[in-house]
Amino acid sequence: MFASDLSPTPFSSGAGFTLTAKFADGTSAVATVTLPQMPSITAVSPNTGTPGASLTVTVTGTNFQSGATSSFGTGTGITINSTTFVSSTQLSVAIAIDSAAATGARDVTVTTGGQTVTRVAGFTVSPPAPTLALAFLGKLRDKVGANPTTYSADGALDGTFRMTLQSGSGARTLTRLELRRNGGGGTWDTDAATSFWALGVSAALDAALLNAGNGAVNAAIADGGAVYVFAGDPNPPAFTSGSGFTVTANFADGTSATATVTLPPMPSISSVTPSTGSPGAAFAVTVAGTNFQPGASASFGADVTVTSTTVTSSTQLSIAIAIGATATMGPRDVTVTNPDAQVAIKQGGFTVAPPAPTLALAFLGKLRDKVGANPTTYSADGALDGTFRMTLQSGSGARTLTRLELRRNGGGGTWDTDAATSFWALGVSAALDGALLNAGNGAVNAAIADGGAVY
Repeated sequence: MFASDLSPTPFSSGAGFTLTAKFADGTSAVATVTLPQMPSITAVSPNTGTPGASLTVTVTGTNFQSGATSSFGTGTGITINSTTFVSSTQLSVAIAIDSAAATGARDVTVTTGGQTVTRVAGFTVSPPAPTLALAFLGKLRDKVGANPTTYSADGALDGTFRMTLQSGSGARTLTRLELRRNGGGGTWDTDAATSFWALGVSAALDAALLNAGNGAVNAAIADGGAVYVFAGDPNPPAFTSGSGFTVTANFADGTSATATVTLPPMPSISSVTPSTGSPGAAFAVTVAGTNFQPGASASFGADVTVTSTTVTSSTQLSIAIAIGATATMGPRDVTVTNPDAQVAIKQGGFTVAPPAPTLALAFLGKLRDKVGANPTTYSADGALDGTFRMTLQSGSGARTLTRLELRRNGGGGTWDTDAATSFWALGVSAALDGALLNAGNGAVNAAIADGGAVY
């Protein structure tokens, strides 16, 4: 039988109740009961636990009796291992929370002396409090602009951090990040609607931004996983040795966490000597800079192998490199990485360039008639020409010839392949009896193999 409760309650300890029952045969009967001392629950401590945890919970209240039992909900992933009667006002309950238990509130129920009392939502299964680690990697990548809304490269390297969700925090979904320079001097976040500068987030150092659209981030991070964070550097620079930074991360489950880092003395590269090399070459390069640490490593980009890195001092490295024989020409970034993960980059600090060409010149005599004795005649004029063989010596690499000029030392004659100058015509052919390669207007554009020659 169920009777609505009133306020104040009539169902208090010591209250008496009489029940009168009437039956179909015309009889009736009565019975009475005096309410015993009713149990109550006033507190549950601790009142939260994480999935996979085993702990002892103290239930405080009134009118508990020896032999009392308890439950933390049925089928909710919490197992009661034991309920110990401590006193009429305290029970000690050992519980085990299943590792797959859903988060949320549970009712705590105590049954004692035939009476049952429940504390609604008295215990909550909560995810573990997240903890973070923050590491500054240097000014490594260009992912965001130095303003509130540019979530794309702006041509300047960003302060680059790695934020780790430390093991034991559980998997989380990141929904917001804010980075502050301690003591002022810069704030960045993932919300383009604020006045704070853009803060980029990616899953890997060279991966696309996860929040490239409008800055908003919604990214799953595994337990022990990490994301990379990019902040544009202001003027004057914020990412200087000794500066402190604090990151605040908000997660989809309503939790948040912070981590701080103080920037150590950061390496820098001031010069690379020599700064060029040719395909197939192997030699030592001196890198000068600051704050190099013992054990530092270096890289010179594609097609260049670093065979050893010797830390001569905190301001100098000696690096042995080998350039691939088929290396693509052009500049390479030079990167130095200290053992503490700090990185210095000199953009375009080293260039793979063809070797300096060398020539040999032989006079063969006055053998052929190919040009006229004036600036514009690139055809025979009836008189034999001074005839030379020019060889691109072996080791110079294949080249494309674009201009030639021949001068008589001490004066007395200049010839070239440009009809627009006042110098006399200079003809070029691939073979002694071959047609001129520049018969049209004198301009030459001729491929010469390594070790090859033109006439």
